[in-house]
Amino acid sequence: AVFPSSLTSAKAHSDPMKITVIGAGSIGAAIVRELCKRSDEVTQVQVCDMRSRALQRLHDHVDSQFLRSFQVDARDMNVLSQIVQGSDCVVSCVPAELNPDLAQLCLDVGVHFCDLGGNDQVVQQELALSSRAREKSVWIVPNCGLAPGLTNVLCLRALEQLARADAAHLRVGDVPLHPEPPFNFRISW
Repeated sequence: AVFPSSLTSAKAHSDPMKITVIGAGSIGAAIVRELCKRSDEVTQVQVCDMRSRALQRLHDHVDSQFLRSFQVDARDMNVLSQIVQGSDCVVSCVPAELNPDLAQLCLDVGVHFCDLGGNDQVVQQELALSSRAREKSVWIVPNCGLAPGLTNVLCLRALEQLARADAAHLRVGDVPLHPEPPFNFRISW
C-alpha cells in the first residue's frame, strides 16, 4: 500500500464521506449496499458502470437517498474525473488492468484510491506512484479484495490470537473437498 507520510488532508473518521465505487458487478454492488447502510459515516455513495442493467439492478435492491449512479465506461478518464472530483475515496471493482489508470486519475484529482487487486504486475505499477502519493497526501491501496485482501487481514487476526505460529497457509476460492491431481484445484472461470 502507498500511504502518505502526512495525512493532514485526510478527513477525521467522524466526518461524513462521499465514496465512489467503480464497477457495479457482484462485489461492487455488495460494497455499495454496505456503504449505503452507513448513513452516519457516508453522505453519498456514487457508483459507475457502463451497464445500465447492473445500475438498475442495484437501484432495485438498494433503497437509499445517498445512492447516485452514473453510466460510464471505466476507461473514460475524462468523464470519470468529473464524477470522482470531491470524493473522499474511490473503490475500484473493475478488472485489474484498469487500476493503474484509475489510481493515476485519483492521484491527479487528489482522491484516495483502493482496489480489489489480484495482479502483481498491476500492483507494482500502482506502487510506483508512491512518491507522488506522498507529495499529495493521497492513499493508493491495492489488493483490498478477497485474496489478497480480506484473507490477509483475517489470517493476521488469527495469528495474533496464538502464542506462537511457525507458518500460515492460505487457500482461497474453489478449493475442492476432495482434491484431484494434477492441480488439486477446481477452476470455475
